[in-house]
Amino acid sequence: MPRTDAPPLPGLARHTLLLWQLRLWLTGSQQPGQARRARLLALLAYLASASPAIPLFWAGWRLLTWEPVAASLLWTRFFFDLLAFVSTTVWIFWPVLAADVDDHAEVSRFATLPIAPLRLLVASTAAALFEPLALVVSAPVLGASLAFLSRHPPRSWALVVLALLGWALLSIAWSRAALHLVLGVLRQKRGAQAVGGFFLGVLFVSVFIPPVDVSWLTAAAGSFGALSPKFLLEASLGLSRVPTGFLGEALRLLAQGRLLGPALEVMGLLFFTWVGLFVAWRALLRFHRRGGEAGAGRGGRTDRFLSGARDLPSLLARREIIDLWRNPRARLLAFVPLILAVAMRLLSLRPLVVHWRGESADAWIVAGLTSYGVVVFSLTFAQNAFGYDGRSLGMLLAAPLEPALILRAKLRVLAGLSLLVAAVQCAFYSLYLSEGGLVPFGLGLAATACLVPALLLTGAFVSVRYATPYHANLERRDQQPRVAIVTGMIAAALGGAPLGLILWRNGEAAPTGGDVALLATIALAYALAFRLLRPLAEAHFVRRREAVLDALRAD
Repeated sequence: MPRTDAPPLPGLARHTLLLWQLRLWLTGSQQPGQARRARLLALLAYLASASPAIPLFWAGWRLLTWEPVAASLLWTRFFFDLLAFVSTTVWIFWPVLAADVDDHAEVSRFATLPIAPLRLLVASTAAALFEPLALVVSAPVLGASLAFLSRHPPRSWALVVLALLGWALLSIAWSRAALHLVLGVLRQKRGAQAVGGFFLGVLFVSVFIPPVDVSWLTAAAGSFGALSPKFLLEASLGLSRVPTGFLGEALRLLAQGRLLGPALEVMGLLFFTWVGLFVAWRALLRFHRRGGEAGAGRGGRTDRFLSGARDLPSLLARREIIDLWRNPRARLLAFVPLILAVAMRLLSLRPLVVHWRGESADAWIVAGLTSYGVVVFSLTFAQNAFGYDGRSLGMLLAAPLEPALILRAKLRVLAGLSLLVAAVQCAFYSLYLSEGGLVPFGLGLAATACLVPALLLTGAFVSVRYATPYHANLERRDQQPRVAIVTGMIAAALGGAPLGLILWRNGEAAPTGGDVALLATIALAYALAFRLLRPLAEAHFVRRREAVLDALRAD
């Protein structure tokens, strides 16, 4: 007789818990005999990644308990709904800006296990509630919610929890939908042309669309009394009618002692959550039905490009350039800062920065855009320099060449591309939006020259220690350990510290040519330190090359 004592299949809650644990522990070291130490490091890195949630929670609390805001229900409503809208927008677009592929990795990993793909998507969305990104982005809204409810006690705390949970799930579901749609485009063979065409289209349209009028916001920053109650009421009504505003409506109705209205608002949040999940599900199915690898190049052009190499280091460098050009994530990350600059013009963000930072506004914007582009690009590729090699790394190491040349070529190409991307970003911003002349342009380039050595040197050691494979077709990419990610963020902080100190010293005054010269001198010191310490990273790679190969083959 067949056995009937088999354990039952896990339910949705159990699947969600297993997925969250998998995401947490897979970010630890995979080396045998180090499981306990790896889990401890993964937990500490998880806490470090989520630590920005604490000051953001406090900021949300302070905003809603600040007396000029707390004394007016109209101002409270406006700021709360605006905060929920902005937080959801960041939540939706951050995975796209970082070109993440977590869900695709989980679909590939669990394809042979007894879990339906739709349930996997739902469980993955629920598990994302406990990711560091979710904790950080939701912290201001959570702080503002508790601040509001501390002054206006709700009738039902259970509905408060359901409303907050529905808002978070709504944000995650639509972030998944946006991510799957973008990755579906990137996977096409004409993905590079699609991304470039989208950027040119946005740039063309932005010429004919007038920027958003934000004079009311600068007036509000000077005095709350500068805004009429009618304007505030219309803005608040507009924010409350989008799905993110359902959260604020639910909390306000609960504070008035109602139950039916808040329940309907929660149902609205859950309805739009399922709409987002349906869009994400259809995009995910289409993604997996499409065949072929992303960004496939043409052999003739590749051969001619490689044949132009003069020596072995040049040949290895050209190989790296081809690999990065074919990588759709590299193309997306190179275009994103340019799209952000266009968005800044359409949303009139520069006048706001000018209002708050005075003559140093252009320096702050250029520094922010270039630093973002370089940091995200380096955390993706320099921190995992062997991830896009796949099996070709084994053939390279079997060839009669010095292994250190491979790492050296990678660092040269990554440094050159980072500086090139930063130069294009600075030039585009200076011509398209800036009014500060050449000084912000030079400051942005010098800031990049400080960041690149710190990020690449750290990335060389991290790449050797934590080699992690990912697929060029975006179907799967295993997450790097959070220890490696946190290490990269520390390196970014060290590389960006000189610029931050200069801008802090100047206050609202515009930077000068002397500031550019000082930052360039510091960049030379960073480059010298990189040149002196690079042989240590190369020697480390030579010693651990078999471990790197084993990590890449584990895919």
